[in-house]
This record gives sequence, C-alpha cells and structure tokens, in this order.
Amino acid sequence: MSEEASIAGKKFIVVIPKKVWNTLGIKEGQKVRFKVEEGKILLEPIIAPEYVRSFFYDVVKTNH
Repeated sequence: MSEEASIAGKKFIVVIPKKVWNTLGIKEGQKVRFKVEEGKILLEPIIAPEYVRSFFYDVVKTNH
C-alpha cells in the first residue's frame, strides 16, 4: 500500500499524484471510478472494452 497527499482545490478538483497515476496505469483521458466506503474514497481506472480488445489482439498477433 502506498500513500500520497494532494490538496483539494476550487470546483471540487483534486489532483492525483503522479506516483499514484503511474502505479494505477492511468492514461490521459481515461475514465476512473470513485467509490466511497467507510468514509474513504477509492479510485480505480475503468478499462474500456475497446482497450481490452486491442490489448488481446496485440498479444495474439505478437505470439503468432
């Protein structure tokens, strides 16, 4: 488990620290999901179906 800090800004903006961004593999423009559990915010990247298809196509193409 890693821990990073950020500051809440105007218009409900919270910057995701680069270390967290990189650890989760978030890409610019990617959707993320926020969940609130027991008073904590959980953040998880949403992997779009077209990205999954593209990834598996590349894996199959590379291995054959």
